[in-house]
Amino acid sequence: MKKVLAPYMKVGFKDNKLYLGFGSIKKIIHDKFEQKLILEILACLKKPTDKSGILKSLMRKYENSEVLSKFVDEIFESPYVIDIGIYKREDRYSRNLLYYNLNKIDPLKVQHALESKHIVILGCGGIGNIASLLLSSLGVRHLTLIDDDKIELSNLNRQFAFCEKDVGFFKTDILKQAILDRNSSIQVDILKMKITTENVNTLPIADLVILSADSNGIVRLINEFSLKNNVPYLNIGYIQDIACWGPFVIPYKTCCFLCQNNLANQESDFELMNLVNLINQKNQVPSNGFVNTLAASFGVLDVVRYLGKFGQVMSYNKRIGLHTDSLKWEEQSWSKNPECVYCKQILEPIS
Repeated sequence: MKKVLAPYMKVGFKDNKLYLGFGSIKKIIHDKFEQKLILEILACLKKPTDKSGILKSLMRKYENSEVLSKFVDEIFESPYVIDIGIYKREDRYSRNLLYYNLNKIDPLKVQHALESKHIVILGCGGIGNIASLLLSSLGVRHLTLIDDDKIELSNLNRQFAFCEKDVGFFKTDILKQAILDRNSSIQVDILKMKITTENVNTLPIADLVILSADSNGIVRLINEFSLKNNVPYLNIGYIQDIACWGPFVIPYKTCCFLCQNNLANQESDFELMNLVNLINQKNQVPSNGFVNTLAASFGVLDVVRYLGKFGQVMSYNKRIGLHTDSLKWEEQSWSKNPECVYCKQILEPIS
């Protein structure tokens, strides 16, 4: 199969060392012979060619055909090259395809996978805004937006799909239009509803749910819906100034949200609980674009890795937090509990 040098591929010298690629694909070559050989191979790949074409071109210069073949094979298996015909500069998804190629996966397989998926966005605030716009930019075929709130002026610091003229309108209506303005080929459905015990089972059965709503009890409701209907979901949010996502719940494969007792408990002392409730009344978290953007971006990246079957899904069986004051990463284990009451009651054994 013919390949060509990937458009993102760059090389350079520093202190007599050859830097082959940059970012996560960087490799440093010290040996002078290897430096020249690799550069000659890469130069051949500036135009579409196959292995035999490179071997034929360079065989006269390099008598040791085994060494030449070894380096050609390694480069053809690396992210330094891309199959011809995949990258088309003006194509809508061309840069996304390069990112998938960088991750050593067939770019078209990932793209086709995304174009066949239906994702529910539960909550259309700061995180739901960013997540839905990212997913529409990736070409996800079908989005369902769920929220019953109307846009307020205070939303505009982080809910970037909305403008001043949108204040007073339903978030779902305006976000749907923003998505279609970006990508008219996507199917966008909206549900103006607040999820409750009575209506949770009316949610559409999709390939995945992104949970970014913050109403009381919503996590338990969606966790139960996920287990009953075998629908994966990812909780994306924040704790004050910490961007959070996870655990990524995949029924039968990972933990459920309630496999571990990581939620706040009620104190038995009635007087103390009254004080707790008093202090927590009218609480308002410092919602902002910085934290929302980080949480949504990393969460959607995990979603794309899961649906596209490449790389490492970072939030399997754990919740991840990025502290914006220090860029410190924090992980909270959420391992699968074989004695989890919720999993036992809901999940049917697989024969």
